[in-house]
Amino acid sequence: MNYIREINAFYDWLETNRLSLSAVALWHALMHINNKTAWTDEFAVAVSVLCVKTGLSPRGVTEARNELKQKGRIEWQSRRGNQSAAYRIISLLNDLPADIADNSAGNHADKCADNSAGNHAALNKQNKINNKNNNIPPIIPPDISEQERMVLNALNGINGYPFDYLKDLAFMRQLAVEFPEADLLEKAKGYGIWVLDNPYTEKSNPRSQFRNWCKPKSWENKRLKAVSGGKGKQREEEPELDWGWQKN
Repeated sequence: MNYIREINAFYDWLETNRLSLSAVALWHALMHINNKTAWTDEFAVAVSVLCVKTGLSPRGVTEARNELKQKGRIEWQSRRGNQSAAYRIISLLNDLPADIADNSAGNHADKCADNSAGNHAALNKQNKINNKNNNIPPIIPPDISEQERMVLNALNGINGYPFDYLKDLAFMRQLAVEFPEADLLEKAKGYGIWVLDNPYTEKSNPRSQFRNWCKPKSWENKRLKAVSGGKGKQREEEPELDWGWQKN
């Protein structure tokens, strides 16, 4: 199995096949482990190890591996007693004609195979392209929590939101410091519902909108009261009126 070609083919496949961030993280972890086993056809790994490598909970690992199996990306089977489950990664390159696989999944990497520095440069460049085009991180931060992953999934599901995994992870952690009492997951869900009725325009700044949405409700009520002059029924919580004038 060619590691670089498989990763490139995986992101090509993601353009037309949707996976959760948890499943993407698990696929990368399994690829990493399979690489360390010298690409044996079948390998065993404990759920606890996968939790450490992905930042997922045991339940999250179970759900992610079932998703990968349903999507045809892996096969796995439990074993008796305390033995770890056995896994087999299904190569994407085997599903493509040889000429297409070569063109779409790694000619450049092959040319740089004998040059370690060249390989790192090619990977970094591909990582930036994948992150920009597919909004899926090629490298999953090891310290991400399940709660953070759920918030990122919620943001990624908002129609039109310019999701960027690493950028939004840092942004979300900043919000957690600024608004420690805010439930960011519930805020993300509520904001996503609001966006359905208030689509983005060219001048919208989605992250600025979401930041204001996360502000304490007491602040929001005061703002609405000031806008309405204290008269009439206040509207439900929504972003500030002037957000659309900021550039993203």
